[in-house]
Amino acid sequence: MAAAIFATVAICAAINVPSHGRLAAITVIVVIVTGSLDPALSPGLNALLRFLESCIGTGVALLAVWLWPGSRHQPRGDA
Repeated sequence: MAAAIFATVAICAAINVPSHGRLAAITVIVVIVTGSLDPALSPGLNALLRFLESCIGTGVALLAVWLWPGSRHQPRGDA
């Protein structure tokens, strides 16, 4: 697990986004721990499920912003 976390943080640093390393490390931990809790779950399916969870969370956040009163910017039409 430590090697995977180190590799993830190193990749984030290599592509010049070191501030995202912490979130990437947490994501690696969640995937590894979830995989160890259910060893019958294939790694590919585990990764797909985590990806779908992220997509659902992003969709819910976008929906909440869209539905929240006053959150949409109305253009003024200054010409």
